[in-house]
Amino acid sequence: MTKKERREAERSIYVPSTKARSNSGEKVDILLVFLYLIIDFIPQLGAIDPMGSQWLYLSVLNLVVTVYIFFAYKDKLTILLKRFSTDALCLAFLGFFTLCGLSFIFALNPIESLVVYARLIITLIAFFNVCILVFDRPKSIDFLLQAIVILTLIECIPILFTFVTSLGTASTDVLVLNMKSTGGNKNVFAASLVIKTPFIMYCIFRYFSLWRYILNVITLFVIVLMIFLLNARASYLGLFVQVGMFLAFLFFYRKHTELRQIGKHFASAISPIFIGLLVSQLLIQNNEKTFASSGYTTIGKRLATLSDHKESSANARIFFWQNALKQIKETPLTGIGYGNWKIASVKYEYRFYNDFNYSKHAHNDFLQIAAEAGIITGLIFISIFMLSLFYTVRVWNSEAGLTTKTLIAISLMCLAGYAVDAFFNFPAERPTMQVFFAFIL
Repeated sequence: MTKKERREAERSIYVPSTKARSNSGEKVDILLVFLYLIIDFIPQLGAIDPMGSQWLYLSVLNLVVTVYIFFAYKDKLTILLKRFSTDALCLAFLGFFTLCGLSFIFALNPIESLVVYARLIITLIAFFNVCILVFDRPKSIDFLLQAIVILTLIECIPILFTFVTSLGTASTDVLVLNMKSTGGNKNVFAASLVIKTPFIMYCIFRYFSLWRYILNVITLFVIVLMIFLLNARASYLGLFVQVGMFLAFLFFYRKHTELRQIGKHFASAISPIFIGLLVSQLLIQNNEKTFASSGYTTIGKRLATLSDHKESSANARIFFWQNALKQIKETPLTGIGYGNWKIASVKYEYRFYNDFNYSKHAHNDFLQIAAEAGIITGLIFISIFMLSLFYTVRVWNSEAGLTTKTLIAISLMCLAGYAVDAFFNFPAERPTMQVFFAFIL
């Protein structure tokens, strides 16, 4: 393939048949999508947990965007909704949403179901709003992904600066626990970085310009450095899965470009990741010379605790998963009501915990959804991820342009990072995770 042919293939991308709107309309659409992506910068507003103000922000933004779409897209809204109504991924999301709502009938506490269901409503509306806003202009995706890179770097720099300047003044445990941004805790922060990492790799891969290439490589290094410093094991695994998928992507991509180009892509993405890992371990080891760490330490020691059933958090997760499976066996079809796990868990845990300490989550969204809304709902939720994989394979076997194929492969990597976190934690509760879940889909 000649350089000219390769450039033409890179530019080739699917453009919908609906008539493009004016430039001013396009700018407004992209601005509205951008407002969803700045969710991480919404402050706590005095609350103990920032997710309250973030869910409120999203609900207000959804209202504004929905009204805007109703008027700005009135000529083509019917066409777009008809298109979505025949899309398997959209139908799976709607089916999951509907069955979660029907579980109210069997809820232990219907009011609690309504409160938690409101978050799912917000996520679903955000999903369809973003779908409509970007449907007419796929080329604007490059701009949005570059914006995500810059926003993520802005978010991480002050936190990383505080960590580095505090080395030698406190134990690694204390330093790590203070690195939580607006996610609520360090695990949420780390997970949010993992699902954004493939977007940064995409921007490096696309090589928009030299200065943007340098910016993106630096950002990838900083993000990976933060992920390993945060000591969240689920995020480690999510990142490793994404790296493995990226290597598989390069393997299939080799048919469309030269070997030298593949080597450049490999070095550009893997080098910042390797250096970020190396620097993070050196920083932690150096701090442990002054202050011994009791929990948060180097990656080797942290991953070793995954197989240690005596380790508190690993042992607790297994306990929670077993309880969720017991509940699924008791109510396999009906569940106990969406959002009601925090109530049902009491009967399994009152002999194991003192006072009023009970788990609010099963630390596995797949099991928790099946326990709350039934096995069928849980399988439909899993089908969202399976359909995304199916779409990716179908696009790669089609005549779509390389840009489209690259974008969908990168999106699947993002979704894989989300799936790993959903297996160990509860991203369904966190606004930042749900916004990017909707955006990725």
